Amino acid sequence: MHVDFHEKLDEYKGQPALGTYLICAQDEARVWVWTRNEGAWPDAPDVLEVLEATVQVPVLGIALPLGEIYRNVTLR
Repeated sequence: MHVDFHEKLDEYKGQPALGTYLICAQDEARVWVWTRNEGAWPDAPDVLEVLEATVQVPVLGIALPLGEIYRNVTLR
């Protein structure tokens, strides 16, 4: 987790073409979402924790329902 939330986060935020960075928990429905807005990254991510939530990825023009992300995953 340290690598994903610190080293990778810093590295990916430095990529000019990247608009959204996601971290998905492996054993529970929880997704941390950073989305660049007007060239700036937020200080803290949005955290989605219910299967009915949807991750918006504006640069790709898509929405990812957590229910689809976690389909066939055994959650605790």
